[in-house]
Amino acid sequence: MSSSTKEIKVTFNTLTPLWTGDAWGDNREIRPSSIMGSLRFWFEVYCKSIGKSIGKLNINGVPSDVLDDYLKNYNKKNNVKETFQSLLLKEETKGYNYSDPLMNVLKKIQLPLPSIIFGCAGWKSQIKINNINYEKYRLKKSDINFSALYNKLENIKTQDSLFWANKLLFEDKEEIILFESVVISLLATNNMVFDELIKFLEFYKDKIIIVGGKKSFGFGFCKIETDLQLDKINLEKEKKKCFAYKRINVSNLNLATDKIVLGFNFKHYQRLKEQKKYRKINFGEQGKASNFFFSTKLKNQNEIYIVCFNGYLEEKFTNLLSKYSNFGGN
Repeated sequence: MSSSTKEIKVTFNTLTPLWTGDAWGDNREIRPSSIMGSLRFWFEVYCKSIGKSIGKLNINGVPSDVLDDYLKNYNKKNNVKETFQSLLLKEETKGYNYSDPLMNVLKKIQLPLPSIIFGCAGWKSQIKINNINYEKYRLKKSDINFSALYNKLENIKTQDSLFWANKLLFEDKEEIILFESVVISLLATNNMVFDELIKFLEFYKDKIIIVGGKKSFGFGFCKIETDLQLDKINLEKEKKKCFAYKRINVSNLNLATDKIVLGFNFKHYQRLKEQKKYRKINFGEQGKASNFFFSTKLKNQNEIYIVCFNGYLEEKFTNLLSKYSNFGGN
């Protein structure tokens, strides 16, 4: 570790175990790229909340930045013909440490903060995962109540979530491995990156996030924690609510406490209960992300969480959050 590199210990306190499977559907170990992808996503949510740019978006709404594009825009705006190297040389003559000129050039050409820290085309990530520790969680098919909640819906044919669980989770297996109590060591290349990561952790210290894949099944609901002192961090005032979460007590549903109920069931129940014209808007269509995610109810627990992404006016958003927290039937 270089003298300028700083280390941050981050704990994902898993409310539900997480999945980080590969392209073949295996989930044998935690993939650093999956953790890093989740961190970047929630860093972008943080930036949006405090009014900072997350960069250009592609047709799917995903940031798609290229370093050269920002350099070209800088030259056009200022009527100059600078290269990244020429800008860097000018900054270096000011007597900063090596990392400071780099960050100053990136800010000067207005590369968005998520791309500065996590990288983009033409610029490598300024953080990396040095170490991952975790515990394994065995999810047995026999422990899951796939038919939970469907009996509460009128005029709906008897169904369950077994088909989708077999297709997307278990395939020909009777159990799968998930992960919990995940602890990572993050390395930041310089003080600026370190300071921004601390602000990011401060922002989320009292919030719920979702990490990894299979979110529609209710996996990966976490509280993110660190052993660093955050109380004295001067965080910019939140300007926009981009997401919210709520804890829901489901003890009144009389679900067997010794059985697991997938978040898929809670979400599908609310989707079926909703008017057809609002289903795609609020819960997404095939291949598109939902605005609402429900956590899995684990054994001997009677609480779940709902995480909601705000695409609405504040009042409508609050009303929908309340609406989808209710499991009282039609």
